[in-house]
Amino acid sequence: MLHLLAQASPGAQRGRIIAHLLRESSRQGGKVRKRSLANLTHWPPDRVRAHVLGCMLAYYVAWHMRQAWAPILFDGDAPSAGAARQESAVAPAKRSPRAERKAVRKRTQQDEPVDSFQTLLADLATIAKSRVQAKLPGAEPFEKITRPTALQDRALSLLDVRL
Repeated sequence: MLHLLAQASPGAQRGRIIAHLLRESSRQGGKVRKRSLANLTHWPPDRVRAHVLGCMLAYYVAWHMRQAWAPILFDGDAPSAGAARQESAVAPAKRSPRAERKAVRKRTQQDEPVDSFQTLLADLATIAKSRVQAKLPGAEPFEKITRPTALQDRALSLLDVRL
């Protein structure tokens, strides 16, 4: 979630804005995972708008990734079932029964391991593309991508990505 507080500068710096950006990355259940405050006052207005757009696009991509990876993440893959168990709109969010089973067993219904969004991203970050140069005379260099693990392969297939 992004919160931008911006107002026209009454001071001598004409055309500048006083801007503070609060970036919040939270997980389901309302627990805040990451929060940062940026003072963007010294930036030109176009740069502030570009930064906010970049942050919004990053959150949009992360949201879509969470939706696609719901079967292998701790996040509930049936949020409507959890919402039906909630007593009121202001009560803390409740997990669906399937999400609770995943959290307890740390496995999916297909007996695959379950990860958090951050650990899955860290696991995917271990996939590397290397440029290999053989020491044979006249050998051309070639590129090699590490073979993904079963979990990495599943995560990539849920995003419909091929290496």
